Amino acid sequence: MTGSNCAFPRLVFLLFRSRSGSTFFGDRLSRHPEVLVTPESRAAPRLYEYFHKKEIQKKEIDHHKLTEYLLVEQKLREWNLPREKLLQGLKGYNVNDWASVFRTLCKIYRDWKKPEARVVVFKKSGWYYKNINRLLSTYPDSIAIWMIRDPRAIYNSARKAIHSENNKPMAGNILKNALGWREYMNRLLFSEQQRPDRNLPVYYEYLLHDLSGVLSEIWQKLGVRTLRTAELNEILEERKASHLVTKSTKHLHDNVYQEPLIEHANKWEKELPASQKMLIRIICKKEMKRHGYY
Repeated sequence: MTGSNCAFPRLVFLLFRSRSGSTFFGDRLSRHPEVLVTPESRAAPRLYEYFHKKEIQKKEIDHHKLTEYLLVEQKLREWNLPREKLLQGLKGYNVNDWASVFRTLCKIYRDWKKPEARVVVFKKSGWYYKNINRLLSTYPDSIAIWMIRDPRAIYNSARKAIHSENNKPMAGNILKNALGWREYMNRLLFSEQQRPDRNLPVYYEYLLHDLSGVLSEIWQKLGVRTLRTAELNEILEERKASHLVTKSTKHLHDNVYQEPLIEHANKWEKELPASQKMLIRIICKKEMKRHGYY
């Protein structure tokens, strides 16, 4: 594989639970010259739905309609990918199912945003981690990166954050949030059992304490070149707005380019009532123990 526009980039899926540090990690991961992390989008499940409609299956692909269908989604529009580039890119490749369109979408974005990138990391939660085995089977050279954070910290952050789509707290129900974290961790366990070499866990707490070490390890596993110490330090010291922070998510991640305050990782210890800490621990005890959260 080369960095030229003729080659399709390797696909990587960055999976997470909301408020687990994925945007901070994604921004730093994307600073490698050969890696590009995309903003969030529901493109894959929407394409899967689109191509499974009977009326679509019986017709030749209308690239104009497909382009308009993709750009109906606000999050994809916030990639700021020019409509004409998307249309011409879809026309230029033999796209005939949801999987080929999705991979082509990632390539078009790469060619436009960072043509030298050999790896495109698609950042999204929800459907993606619930269907990660489908995705890893569909793209044999792909890898899944799983963001992991203490469920008590996730809930504490999510209950104060406002969702960009419904303008409500991201976690209004502690029980639902804890059960969701437990399900996420069990999806990771199952995927690791099926494909141990293609699932990479990243712990938010470790990331804060050894950012360069964690990044270097992940970049190595993605197969991109090793950065010299001076180059690594230079890109980590940059303080500029991130392309991952879009109009609809700016209120959640406006300071993602800043150095994180390590002490904030454990704010939940003082801010969560004892009863809520206990409830989360009861629900998630097995999974928390497996990953070292006590």
